[in-house]
Amino acid sequence: MVIAPWSEIYPSLFLVVGLALAGHVYATDVLPTPPSRMHGSLCNRSESCQDKNRQGKRYSLPVYCKVNDYPSKPLNPCCLWYALAMVTMTDIARDLKVSVVTVSKVLRNDGKISPATRKRVLRRAKELNYQMNWVARSLVTRRTYTIGLLLPNFTHPFFAEIAKSVAETIRPHGYHVIISYFEEDPELEARETDTLLARQVDGLIIASAQSPNRVEVFERIQQRKVPYVLIDRPVAGVNASFVGVNNEVVGRLATEHLITQGCRRIAHLHGPGTGIAIGRLEGYRQALAKHGRPAPASYIVDGGYGDDTGYEAMRQLLRRHPIPDGVFCYNDPIAIGAIKAIRESGLDVPRDIAVAGAGNVHYSDLLAVPLTTVDQGTSQIGKLAAELLLQRITSKRFVRPKKIIISPKLVVRLSSQHRYVEKLEHATLSIAPTKNSIGRDLGSVKVVSRSEKRHVRPLVRALAIDKRES
Repeated sequence: MVIAPWSEIYPSLFLVVGLALAGHVYATDVLPTPPSRMHGSLCNRSESCQDKNRQGKRYSLPVYCKVNDYPSKPLNPCCLWYALAMVTMTDIARDLKVSVVTVSKVLRNDGKISPATRKRVLRRAKELNYQMNWVARSLVTRRTYTIGLLLPNFTHPFFAEIAKSVAETIRPHGYHVIISYFEEDPELEARETDTLLARQVDGLIIASAQSPNRVEVFERIQQRKVPYVLIDRPVAGVNASFVGVNNEVVGRLATEHLITQGCRRIAHLHGPGTGIAIGRLEGYRQALAKHGRPAPASYIVDGGYGDDTGYEAMRQLLRRHPIPDGVFCYNDPIAIGAIKAIRESGLDVPRDIAVAGAGNVHYSDLLAVPLTTVDQGTSQIGKLAAELLLQRITSKRFVRPKKIIISPKLVVRLSSQHRYVEKLEHATLSIAPTKNSIGRDLGSVKVVSRSEKRHVRPLVRALAIDKRES
């Protein structure tokens, strides 16, 4: 006979006793409300549970008990039993002499309820410290009011902004988000998906890392009849709702911009082998082919998906001969790492090498060299995906998969102003190396339009300072 250690017996014993007490409270429903509770004060442990003034009323309301000096003084059993009982909508309705349906509508912020009644219900719920019993609600509605959000990376500002947008969209509808990330690992993504399905989430929003030939995870989701929406990364062969951008267009926009800036040797730091990375690489190649530019294999380097991998990839490019004079990066973190490597090598951005990223993370304009990027409408992706998923969850009819493609926009900043720098090197020869002269002569520089001066002004100052120091 094997006897389990006490460390294993105690938790189980405590759970059994707790459940027994809770069951007794709800089964009998005979706990009275002490007079102190009726007056909104704290329960006095010296009071007896037998209150002669209760007038036969039976409640299952919790009571607030002082336990600061426990265990020096024993707790009143009444306080323990009340702590195990939960305030219900029935209790609030009985106190206010309204229907349970009215209380339910107020707490769910649903239906047409008069402002006065709504105020009374909310005030009483706050006084009683009412908490929604999500387990009971799930049993009635057959929903958990949770949505799973699967992301490849927590640290990437792009996905953080999407998570924020999703939460803000579903919160007014009474839903909550369970966020899980899988570090760009398809196997981990599959396991995390199964975990969320086991938790009975009502729907999923996924930025998947699965390759086109591995769609088993989506087949399992469909077998469970759980609605889901793909974001940012379409998966070939999966017939699902999708919200994102056309990644070939993203690649073309960034590369064509570098071409218009006078870059002749444009490299690409591509991302991991997902559909989004393949699309942007194809857009890069299309733009070069359109303008009759070569796309040498030596100029296409794996940049990973972070600033550290972007830094190492750019160091590889700097060993090429000749070095590129323009670089399109898979995303903004890679571009930030690339700029760091370029500046550490003694070269200048954008004078020697122009850099463009994709994603328009919120700090792109605050960098030492503000980053040119392609805006994907990050907040819009999260909002539209959440709305689309809620529509599928609440609909009583079959909803066909819907694809929403957001138009990307080029956001031009200092990191790609290659052509302006070349022209300003000649234009600043006539500018006197003094602060006043720089400010006075800036209007005479005719190489850019009035709307573009805000990008050029820092360059004019920098070039004038370089001339003065030399």
